[in-house]
Amino acid sequence: MSLAALFLILASSLAWTGFDFTRKLLVRNIRPLPLTVLVMLGQVPFFFGWAFLADELHVSSGYLVPALATFALNIVGNVLFLWSVQVSPFSAVMPMLSFSPVFATLFGFLFLGEKPTVAQGAGIVIVFSGAVLFHFNRSLLKVEKGVWGMLGVALLFSVAVTCDKAALSYAAPSMHALLLCLVVSAGALLITAARGQVDDLKQVRSAVGLFILASAFASVALALQFLALRFALVGLFEVIKRSSGMGVSLLLGYFALKEQISLQKVGGVIMMAVGVALVLSG
Repeated sequence: MSLAALFLILASSLAWTGFDFTRKLLVRNIRPLPLTVLVMLGQVPFFFGWAFLADELHVSSGYLVPALATFALNIVGNVLFLWSVQVSPFSAVMPMLSFSPVFATLFGFLFLGEKPTVAQGAGIVIVFSGAVLFHFNRSLLKVEKGVWGMLGVALLFSVAVTCDKAALSYAAPSMHALLLCLVVSAGALLITAARGQVDDLKQVRSAVGLFILASAFASVALALQFLALRFALVGLFEVIKRSSGMGVSLLLGYFALKEQISLQKVGGVIMMAVGVALVLSG
C-alpha cells in the first residue's frame, strides 16, 4: 500500500471520529431521525460542488444494485448509531464498531464458504474477549443498552462499505457521495414525517455552529474514505479506521465528556484492535 493511500485512510479515520463525537453532542438536543436528515443534507453542497466542478455528475450502468443496497444500509445504520450514542456513553459504545470486519469474516464463512485462517479465527476470539473485558464489572449481566445497537451498526456498516466499493466501480467518489447523502436524507425525512417529528428539524437553530462542524467532518470523512477505497482493500481500510477510532473515542469520552476510563477499558480496546488486525491479516 502506498504512503498516499495510508494517509487517506488515517485522515478519513480521524475525520470520522470527529464526526461521531460532534453527532454525540448534537443528539443531546436533536432526536436521532431529524439529526440524520440534517447531517446528510449538510454534506450535499460540498459533494454537489465537487461533482459539478469535476464534471462527474453521472453514473455508469451497473451502479443501481450496489448503490441501493448501501443507501438502505446507511439509513438504518445512521439512525441506529445516533440512538446508541444517545442512550449510552460515547466511550462505551464506540469500541463495538470493531466487530465490523469480524462480521464480514463470519458472513463470508457462513454464506460464501470462505473459511477463516487460523489468524482470523484467533482474531475473532480476541475481539470478543476484548469486548467482554471492556464491559466487565461485578454485575456481568449489566451491559449498556446502546452496546447492542452499536453492534447492529457494525453489522450494517460492514456490509455497506463493501457495497460502496462496488458502487465506486460505476461512479466517481463525488457523485456516489452526493447520491448517498441525498437518498439517505430523503429516506430519513420520510420516516421522520411518518413519526411526526418534522418540527424537530428546527432544533438545529440552537446549535448551528456545531451542526456546521459536524457537516464538515462528515464531508471530509466520506470524501477521503471513497478516495481511499479506490486504492486499498476494504479490510485494510476497516482495520486502520476502527483501530485508530477506538483509541481516539476513548480519549474524547474521557477528556471532553468526563466519562470514566480505566486500565481495564484501555486493555479491552487494545485487545479488540489486535483482534481486528488478525482478522484482516488472513
